Amino acid sequence: MLSKKVLVILVIIMALVLGGGVFLYFRSKPAVELPGSELINPDFTKEEQSQPETKEKLKEYVDEAGFSFSYPETLSIKEVANQDSQTYSALEVFLAKNPTEKLTIKVTDTANKDINEWVTKNRQTDWQVNEAVLAQMNGKLVKSGSKIILAAIKQEILFIIEAPNDSSGYWLKQINTIAQNFSLNLPTPKSSGQSTQSDIEEIIE
Repeated sequence: MLSKKVLVILVIIMALVLGGGVFLYFRSKPAVELPGSELINPDFTKEEQSQPETKEKLKEYVDEAGFSFSYPETLSIKEVANQDSQTYSALEVFLAKNPTEKLTIKVTDTANKDINEWVTKNRQTDWQVNEAVLAQMNGKLVKSGSKIILAAIKQEILFIIEAPNDSSGYWLKQINTIAQNFSLNLPTPKSSGQSTQSDIEEIIE
C-alpha cells in the first residue's frame, strides 16, 4: 500500500516538473508576428510621447497701413510696389527655396458694407465658406480647389490673406499662424458711425 502512495507522489512530481519545463520553454520563445500585424515597442512609444513639441520661432512685421502680425522666421516678406490708389498694402510671404509658391496679404478700400456682402458678390461655385476671426473682426475662411482665402472688413477696409490650397496643409497652417497674431491700429470712427476717406488715409501717411 505504501509503495503505491510513493508511486503516485512520484508521478505527480514528474508531471509538475514536466509542465513547468514546457511553460518556461514557450515563455522564452520570441513573439510571432502575424501577417498584417505590427509589434509596438512600449518604451519607444513612451519616449516619443515625452518629446516636447517644437514650435516655430516667429518674427514680427509692422506695416505702415496700420496692422502688424507675427510669422515663422523660415518665411520671407516682400512688399509689392506699384499698387492702385485703393490699395494700402500688398505683401508676399514665401519660402526662400520656393518663392513661386507664396501667401499674399492685401489691404484695400471696399464698397462692401460687411464680409457677408463681399462673399455674396465674389462667391464662386467651388467655394466652401466658414466663419473665421481676424484681429477680433468677423471674417470668412474660404476654401476652393486651388486656394484658401481669409477675409475680413472693418471701417470700409478689406483685409485678405490668400494662399495655395496644398495637399499637405502647409499654407493653411501659415494662415492660421498669421491670423492668430494679427492686430490692427485703425483710426477711431467718428460719432456718426461712418468713417471718411481722410480717416483711412491717415493710416498710411
